[in-house]
Amino acid sequence: MKIQKTDNTSFRMIRLASAEARFNQVVNKFQLYKITPEDSQYLNKLRNSINLEELMPNMKPEDYMLWDRILKQVLNTYNETILLTKEDKPCGALKYKKTPRHYEVLGRVTWPIEKGKREPFAGKILVMQMFKMFMQDNLNIIKTCVCRYNPFSTISKCMEMGFRSYGGDDYNELMSVRRERIPAIFEKFKDIIVIEEESQQ
Repeated sequence: MKIQKTDNTSFRMIRLASAEARFNQVVNKFQLYKITPEDSQYLNKLRNSINLEELMPNMKPEDYMLWDRILKQVLNTYNETILLTKEDKPCGALKYKKTPRHYEVLGRVTWPIEKGKREPFAGKILVMQMFKMFMQDNLNIIKTCVCRYNPFSTISKCMEMGFRSYGGDDYNELMSVRRERIPAIFEKFKDIIVIEEESQQ
């Protein structure tokens, strides 16, 4: 499903930035958008158009169930959602809640746009864009809750992005990253992930 306007589905997404992922002499280009209240119908159509079993075959049934649950959770409302696209095709989203004291990541999900091929660094680009917005808001901490049984090693990927564990239970890991750690993450990925924000004039 491409980002396009039709008679039946309109969108008002705000373009936030362009991004590049540079690795092994390959450059993949992406766009980042902020979802608006007018995009609810588009989100519904997008959510219903993604067939994970067709896009990524040969996974365990329980992994599809978890992946699909996260997908529906992230795409069920427009509120504070960042959408990632490649060649006008959505390939990831991150939903968060902003409070007076912190950000809380409610869910992050990516999916293939070509059968059997996930987009490298798609999840990291979403997190980096959120980091940029978080730093501009002058808050102190980002919190999230990650399922321990996620099929894509989400806990280790969060740790790679500066998050640290601070609790949880048998099913979920509570994680957070403080403001002072984020500049080091920007530095770590500066030659791999390049995000150029849109002018807000």
